[in-house]
Amino acid sequence: MTLLWSYRALQAEMIVTQMVVSMTIINLLYSNIGLSQTQIGITQAIFTATVLLLNIPLGWLADRSGRKLMNIIGDGLVALGFGLYVFANSFEQVVVAEILIGLGIASSMGVDIAMQRAYCDRLKLDYAKEAARIHTIAPIAVILGMLAGGWLGSIDVRAPFMADVALFAMSMVLSFAVRDLGPRLKHGTLSSIVHITRHSLIDNKRLSARILAIASTRESTHALVWLLTPATLASNIPLWLVGASWALIRGAHMPGAMLASRTSSHSAVRRLSIPLMFGIAGTIICITLNIWLLPVGIVLLGMAAGYARSTTGPLLAEVSDASVQTTVASIASTAGQIVYIPVVIGVNWMASSHGVVAAYAANAIVFALLASITIRRVMQHP
Repeated sequence: MTLLWSYRALQAEMIVTQMVVSMTIINLLYSNIGLSQTQIGITQAIFTATVLLLNIPLGWLADRSGRKLMNIIGDGLVALGFGLYVFANSFEQVVVAEILIGLGIASSMGVDIAMQRAYCDRLKLDYAKEAARIHTIAPIAVILGMLAGGWLGSIDVRAPFMADVALFAMSMVLSFAVRDLGPRLKHGTLSSIVHITRHSLIDNKRLSARILAIASTRESTHALVWLLTPATLASNIPLWLVGASWALIRGAHMPGAMLASRTSSHSAVRRLSIPLMFGIAGTIICITLNIWLLPVGIVLLGMAAGYARSTTGPLLAEVSDASVQTTVASIASTAGQIVYIPVVIGVNWMASSHGVVAAYAANAIVFALLASITIRRVMQHP
């Protein structure tokens, strides 16, 4: 297989893993099993903790032992987790399934970013444009997965999980066709994880500023997803159109990614400012809860997320060594999750206690503060 076709296999693997079919009906399965809301919350907390605790160590292991191997292991563990969901009938089995999926995601998170960078370096391709191209196509896979999940779920609530097993098995096969290019971390013990983390978050001011900006944009936008349904209902949008708001925000990732491609040669300050400004504008528009303006706000939030996702890899690659690219991407992902946890708790608490408008207003203030802090830091370390 030629190097170019091997790269096409990597691109296909990156897109296939976005098509999670069971996402739209997983709550229905929880209901059928008999899980309480508290138990559902516990399972998601365990999943988040698994990814959060193992993300950086497994990213380091990928840089040290081989990114291709960790990608295959990661896809296999996710397939195993979804396979357990096919037969799960108890809270304990759901917890084990979530741990397996969390382990799989932590094993492969950041690997695709590092491998795509290595291929672009070898093939003399523009990494920023290639990353944006993937994130332009990925929302289509996400939306198709959501539609397939609803259709399969109407036949059998466990059928979407069977589809996810097949998809991640396919991803494993594609990963075997990918070459493990790029420099590796040639030496170092587990203690070097602390050194790399300290270097990324403290010593390397340019890198730490970008990690903070990326984490703030991606996770603040992600947290607002939980307000989509109450916001659309409060805007008197018909119930049957509520699902369209989810498709709209994911579909808006595409123009965001396309804009990222067109601005790939711009300065880091501008590339980090664009999604923050979109996020602030979208949040402010959503405050109106106007039936005609709300879709505009949702599109802007989706564009902010799509732009931020597309520029994450290139922005990190510009100021980090290729041999630790997976570890650095994992550090950025972990930083994002640390931002996400208090923001999503705060947004949902504000919405339940003071209403959706108050939640959007509070998030607009948070966005503005994060924008001023992060952009100032990036400008101090251009």
